[in-house]
Amino acid sequence: MSAEASPDRADLVGDTPTAAPEPQPLRAVHTPNFPAILRRLGASLLVTTYQAGKLVMVRDEGDHLNTHFRSFQAPMGLAIEGGRLAIGTSVQVWEFVDVPAVTAKLEPPGRHDGCFLPRSCPGTRNIQSHEMAWGNG
Repeated sequence: MSAEASPDRADLVGDTPTAAPEPQPLRAVHTPNFPAILRRLGASLLVTTYQAGKLVMVRDEGDHLNTHFRSFQAPMGLAIEGGRLAIGTSVQVWEFVDVPAVTAKLEPPGRHDGCFLPRSCPGTRNIQSHEMAWGNG
């Protein structure tokens, strides 16, 4: 059987492997009034997307949005309460805590109202945690 006809070598052309396509950079598009809505609410927005494997943090930056991406293994669920943030992935639950002393050191001064740092990350096996909330107890 030739290399071209072999199903387990379908990615080869002759004997030269084909390169995997470069992943496209993530981009965000928003309506013109969205930054003003976040500004009026005094809020930021956190979005998980398991397809891209990202947590997207969105905040107002005047006439546009600032989007910041962090990679996780299939992030799905999200819960925030006070100074705690939990992100559920396909096999872990990340817990973050707000550390005001670190927030005070971020540039530019006075721009950031929180800095969540990882506290724990227990493995859970394949639970795919879509819905999350902090409980009492």
